[in-house]
Amino acid sequence: MRNTRLAKRLSVVAGIIALAGVAAMQPASAAQLYHEFDGTQVQVDNDPGNGAPSWIWEYGSTWNGATKGHVDIMYANATYGAFEVQPGEAAAINLQHDVQAVSICTVFNGSNWQCTGWQFI
Repeated sequence: MRNTRLAKRLSVVAGIIALAGVAAMQPASAAQLYHEFDGTQVQVDNDPGNGAPSWIWEYGSTWNGATKGHVDIMYANATYGAFEVQPGEAAAINLQHDVQAVSICTVFNGSNWQCTGWQFI
């Protein structure tokens, strides 16, 4: 009888350990965003797997005479930044903070800015 109770307790403990191990192996869900506006494309990853807090990639539109692609960045720590590329070019950079949202702009003729509202991750 004593061995039966011990066996039951051990099986319960083993089950808990097994469940904890499965939960520990589940990857954290990475916050990612892909968005396109007037041909300017942006991808953001808040868990890029390269040691940086976040990463952004941008492709500059060539649509309808665009002169550059521009992204305003709202960081999770309430600061802001920006990233620009030339038409037909793509670039990526590591960022020092997690990104909360981006606003994507395609610039025409150097001064005609067409922008989205904030796209939240």
